Amino acid sequence: MNIRCSSLPRVLACPASLQEPEVRIDSVGDEARVGSAVHECLAGAVSQSSFDTASSARNFKVPEQDVRPLVWRGVKIWNDIQDSLAVAVVEEQMHEVVVGSCVEDHVSLSGSPDIIAFTLADEEAGEHADMIVWDWKTGVQGPEYIDQVMGYALLASKKFDYDLATHGCKGAIAWVREGGWEIVDLTPAMFDDFGARLAAVQSEPDRYGPSEAACKYCPRRHECPAQTALARSAIADLTAVESQLTDMVPADLAALKPKADVLKRLLGLYDKSLKAAVVEAGSLSRGDGREMYMSTREKRKLVLETAWPVLAELLGVDPEYFPTLLEKLSDMGAIDVKLTKVLDAVGDGAAKGQKGKKKDDARAQMDAIGAIEVHKYDVLTTRKEM
Repeated sequence: MNIRCSSLPRVLACPASLQEPEVRIDSVGDEARVGSAVHECLAGAVSQSSFDTASSARNFKVPEQDVRPLVWRGVKIWNDIQDSLAVAVVEEQMHEVVVGSCVEDHVSLSGSPDIIAFTLADEEAGEHADMIVWDWKTGVQGPEYIDQVMGYALLASKKFDYDLATHGCKGAIAWVREGGWEIVDLTPAMFDDFGARLAAVQSEPDRYGPSEAACKYCPRRHECPAQTALARSAIADLTAVESQLTDMVPADLAALKPKADVLKRLLGLYDKSLKAAVVEAGSLSRGDGREMYMSTREKRKLVLETAWPVLAELLGVDPEYFPTLLEKLSDMGAIDVKLTKVLDAVGDGAAKGQKGKKKDDARAQMDAIGAIEVHKYDVLTTRKEM
């Protein structure tokens, strides 16, 4: 049995999620693609001190504006800590048997740790260099990620002959969206418990543990019997009190929140699965004379550091006022100026009847110098069946 370390939080909570779905739907969303682009940039920043947010955004088909601010926050985090660490590997694929002694009972792990490093130590003075397992996270904070880091630690301990049973190690989780990071002591006792839980995955293959975190990327989420049972229970309970909801006392309303959350989560999963199915098929009939398809929309964004010389002239502002600070903040993604608002401000000073022309001229000037980025995205749309 092989488990990807990135899947460990889900698999340990719900071993049944390892079972192959009858129909596999690839529904990797924008959030995951943005995370992949950010990881690619940060791997370059750590290993080569260079990265290209525009190139990575193109590689993973996401807007650069979603990638750039996260990368810069990650770079700042790394700059604050890097001098105290000796980097051993960055994004290196690893695969090891970690539980069991024969083919029938073994559990193997695989994955690519973001960074494996060691603390700086004076070995001649008897100091011990701790292994650090560094993991970048572009999502929201959550305790379930510790299992993923422990999986990477097991892999790295094999590669570097590091004794987890004696020393344990440290996990470093960098929450780039929040701009912070934390160090977690992973003790030998924690690894004993982790090994037991890994072994239990094989002995309890039909155990379900649905939750928002476990179900988010589960390949069986669209055909999960546990989800179906939870949904039926939630629908029954909420339907039974439908006529009483407006008159319920606050405590009774609060008690129904977990049931409502189940349905909300399932509707979200349904929406993602539906979009993935429509993308794969091209279009799908709703059975009522209408069909669903994905339509491409465009969003225009002003690149402020590029637009500044033209924009300063249009607004009557000294172009040398703060260009260095402006470029730095814009490059970090700390400034997000809406193109429509800027054009409105330019048009406000126009003579009567000339506002539209002045806005069009301003747009053309900024477009000519490459100050307007166009990002395309897909939206689920319905139309009369063709």
